[in-house]
Amino acid sequence: MTSHLRRVVVLLVLAAVGLLSGCGGSGSDSGADRPPPSQQFVSRPDLRPVPVSVRTPAHGTAPGFVFVAPKKDVDQAGPLILDDRGQVVWFDPLETHGVTDFRAQTYRGKPVLTWWQGQSDKGIGNGHYVILDDHYRQIATVRAGNGLHGDIHEFLITPENTALITVYNEIPYDLTPWGGPKHGAVNEGVVQEIDIATGRVLFEWHSGDHVDPSESYEPLPKDESPSGVCIDRNSTQLMYLPDRCFRSVYADPRAVEMLLVPLHDHDVAVGAVWLASHSPKRRFDREDERLLRNLAQYASAGWQLRKMHDEIADTTRRKDRLLAVLGHELRNPLAAIAASTAVLKQHVHEPRGSHAVEVIARQARLVERLAGDLLDRSRLLSGKLRLEVVPVNLWKVVADAVDTCRPKIEQRRIEVSIGLPQMPAVVDGDPLRLGQLFSNLIDNAAKFTPEGGRVTIGGSLDDEHATVSIHDTGVGIPRDQIQRVFEPYAQLTNPRDMSPASGLGLGLSLVRSLAELHHGIVTVASDGAGAGSCFTVRLPIQASHTPSSLAHAS
Repeated sequence: MTSHLRRVVVLLVLAAVGLLSGCGGSGSDSGADRPPPSQQFVSRPDLRPVPVSVRTPAHGTAPGFVFVAPKKDVDQAGPLILDDRGQVVWFDPLETHGVTDFRAQTYRGKPVLTWWQGQSDKGIGNGHYVILDDHYRQIATVRAGNGLHGDIHEFLITPENTALITVYNEIPYDLTPWGGPKHGAVNEGVVQEIDIATGRVLFEWHSGDHVDPSESYEPLPKDESPSGVCIDRNSTQLMYLPDRCFRSVYADPRAVEMLLVPLHDHDVAVGAVWLASHSPKRRFDREDERLLRNLAQYASAGWQLRKMHDEIADTTRRKDRLLAVLGHELRNPLAAIAASTAVLKQHVHEPRGSHAVEVIARQARLVERLAGDLLDRSRLLSGKLRLEVVPVNLWKVVADAVDTCRPKIEQRRIEVSIGLPQMPAVVDGDPLRLGQLFSNLIDNAAKFTPEGGRVTIGGSLDDEHATVSIHDTGVGIPRDQIQRVFEPYAQLTNPRDMSPASGLGLGLSLVRSLAELHHGIVTVASDGAGAGSCFTVRLPIQASHTPSSLAHAS
């Protein structure tokens, strides 16, 4: 038997039951105003729509018909038509779907019934829309397009025989400005106009393209929230059936009791920790309050730590912004100083004057490097540092970096030994930035190695990586500071030299960032103060230039 025929049988049986009820009555009008006490379905005992009592007939609607879409706490969900006494006229049970927005509309000039059906979670639907003709036959199904899912709240048929629907689309969003997670999400509203006949999306509008979350975020007024009341009164609150006064805590199943304890920031109530009981058999007592107070103390400590973290992060952002501006503003005067120094070198031949010019040039180069570090740090933070990636022989980059640092190495009479494999290590990288990476490490080794010390540079290859190690006999790194060497602005203390450390403390931070941009890593090892240190850089090599592939090709 088809669904349509089953409905016809049910309607005929209902009509018969109605006739029998009318004939068996005494003729008195006293029972006419009473809703039917129960509903029976002779041919379909499995039909169990929710009983409805209509106490006040609606005005301005078609006489005798009420449209209902029960979906919670009922035996069966589905679109339901009742007469003005609550008696079933038509019902379509849907065991596995919820139904909302059941109403009459017009499609192609004729009356139709429409509803949404599907699953919903926290008020957001995932379903589609159904259209029935005036014989209760399904003539169309409308679904959201472009990979989205129709929501429960709106389905409107237009005079052009298209459908306007609403969709909630979850998109990733940084919610830290409103106290949420950095990798959070928002539900943006989407409106689609769909051609009912073809299912084609004719128009689509996204609220996320036009409305910033800051415009739609509105904190709940304190007096409309149990937590707000707890904060204002700064005391424990025990509430019975709280949804009677606070719509924001409506839930299914219903909260029977709610226990709230304030949490504090330096004795000022800033929030609340709460528990809800959904069973009349579970009521809160003094022990529950004690446990909740302990939790509130932990929450208060976490709140204050988070606040301190945010303040430190804000200070760091301001500092980085200031230093980035400083690095940028130094470039023009440094260029003028360098140009003027070059002119002076050509005209000053007296020994003392030549020495002074050389000092100016050397210090200008130092300041230029510091300004460059500041700008690179700023580019890294903003994601604007771009690599010009080409195949490059890593051993040549290391050798060139040694030549760049040669003046300082010779000035400090440091012995440098280099042991690199003859087989080339071809990596995909930016030669300029890789040169900067190794120049920083070699310069650092020379800087912290006493005169007459030794720096050893070695390399190795395996089937996936090239490894470069830079070992020095310098001052070493105290064990309690080795985890800080790659932090920005870190200035490690030198136990043999109590003078203030030179530089900004950005060199090793840039080294780590540049290594990671090349999909590599950099590590450091030291046996402590006075024991020297060893920095190791590990970078992926091209698959066609691994030792195994080259040996196979030969």
